[in-house]
Amino acid sequence: MILSVILWLLLALGLAVVAVLVLPVRLRLRAHARQDRRLRLELGLLGGLVPWIMVLDTDRPKKPEPVARKTAGKSKAGRKRRRGFGRARGMRAVRAVPKLLGGLLRCVRVQRALVDCVFGLDDPAETGQVFGQIAPVIYAMPGREHVALRPDFTAARLEGEAELALAVVPVTLLGPVVRFAWAVFGPRR
Repeated sequence: MILSVILWLLLALGLAVVAVLVLPVRLRLRAHARQDRRLRLELGLLGGLVPWIMVLDTDRPKKPEPVARKTAGKSKAGRKRRRGFGRARGMRAVRAVPKLLGGLLRCVRVQRALVDCVFGLDDPAETGQVFGQIAPVIYAMPGREHVALRPDFTAARLEGEAELALAVVPVTLLGPVVRFAWAVFGPRR
């Protein structure tokens, strides 16, 4: 009797883990920059079946930080010397990072991107340079009708709103991460 209950609980736990890995995880980022600045990041698990979980909200008051205690450390002679990551392995990691980022970005779907922003820098020439570098990215995006980025050449300011909704299936991230780990920690060629 107890064994069958334990087996059913293990089966339910396994199915829950599979559901978390296979169903999309959604991220929703909202930023407001008018008189008050606010950033809000929410997480939706199981493809939206559970309510949104607040990860970050700059509008909430911060909790007081606890006072750090002093710990008695070992003397330098008593500590073991740790082996480093290694220069060759570090270089392999640096070379593999662009492929990792590209693979991770291919797994992420942008569900919604809404931007309405007015920005300006102290120097109008710098404002034009920044807008000139951002404009090709904006006009190359699909669904750019939801992006309104306007430069202000008269004053330094940042006002606007932005909302970004992303979705990713966690199991799809496994491929790029395994390829990165193999490139860094695998056998040398």
